[in-house]
Order: sequence, then structure tokens, then C-alpha cells
Amino acid sequence: PTSPCACARHRRHRTAASFGRHQGRHRDHRQMVKSTVLYDLMRVAPTATTAEIRKAYLKLSAKVHPDKSDAPDAQECFMALKKAYDILNDDAKRERYDRTGASDEESQSFQNAYERYRGVPLDTKDIDNFLFKYRGSAEEERDLLAFLEKKGGDVSTLLAYIMGSCDADVPRFVAFYEGALKKPAHKKYRMAFDPSAIMSVGELLEEEEE
Repeated sequence: PTSPCACARHRRHRTAASFGRHQGRHRDHRQMVKSTVLYDLMRVAPTATTAEIRKAYLKLSAKVHPDKSDAPDAQECFMALKKAYDILNDDAKRERYDRTGASDEESQSFQNAYERYRGVPLDTKDIDNFLFKYRGSAEEERDLLAFLEKKGGDVSTLLAYIMGSCDADVPRFVAFYEGALKKPAHKKYRMAFDPSAIMSVGELLEEEEE
């Protein structure tokens, strides 16, 4: 079976466009947005695809995780980064932000995080360590549930969504979902949930090329 590190290496070598169709590639290439603070924080352009935003978040969060800093505001800035990612990773929230320059969060926290992180050099070698901690974590579980809810139980494009995932992760994801779907909050997705529909990395890439 494929090792976690092999999964991580495979994930790093995917181009930003590889899973574009499943991660919102076909967005309008906006010339102007109301505010670029969140994009500046994530180090991406306002025209960035969802895949590019996820890649940027992965690289930056691996470098600036609070576990690597003793600064008193490390946790606060990291949470601002995560909130910025959550906004830009959601089509509806992103559209509202682009249109109004506003979010439901305190804008000063994003500016503080930007000031803190803008000089931090990024090294893709940090990604393996980040993914090692991410795999099986509470954050990954939240992402799995968020995907389930966003897609109404359809998990066919799951591997295009979960950071660092590959074919070897499918049994683990299915086991997690089988447990989650027994809970009242997620029972409504049981009818739509079909583990056999989960597309492999190869299938996702082939569909993208068609």
C-alpha cells in the first residue's frame, strides 16, 4: 500500500489545474475585487482557482503553525489564516467578499496575520510534516464532514478536496464516514453516500483532460 509520504509527494506534484474542475476552476477571471486583504494573506491573486488557494493554504499553514512559534499572537494569527481560507474556499462566501470586501470576521485580525506572515519564506519541504499531522486529525475530520455536507452525501470527488489525499486513503475515509453517518446529524446523507463512487486520482485526472 502507498505510504503517507508517497501520498504527500504525489499531492505536491499535481498541478494547480489538475483537479480544477472539481475545485471551482471555472471562475470568472475578475479584474477587480472590493478588497484583496484575504488574497494577500493567502499569497494568491484574486483570480486564483480553489485548487490554487488550497495549495497556498497548505504551504503557508505548514510553515506558520502555532506549534512552531512561541509568539503570544501565534494562535490568533493562525486562526485568522484558517478563517481566510474558509472564506475563499467557499464559493458563496468568496463571492460576497469579492463584491463587498466584507466578511463575518473581524477584518483587523486578517491584517494582523498578513503583517505577521508576509515575510515568512515558504519551503515545500514543510508540507510532508504538515500532512503527517493533518492525516487522521480533528481538522481532517472536519474537512471530511464539510465535504459530505457541501456535496449532499456525494463523495465521488472526495480525493480532489481533502488535502494530501490519494487512493490509499479511501478505506480510511470510508470507515470514518460509516461511523459519522450513524449519527443523527448526518443520517440524511446515507442514501446519497456511495463509497464505490469515489473516483481514483487517475480517474479524476482523466476526466479533467477530457
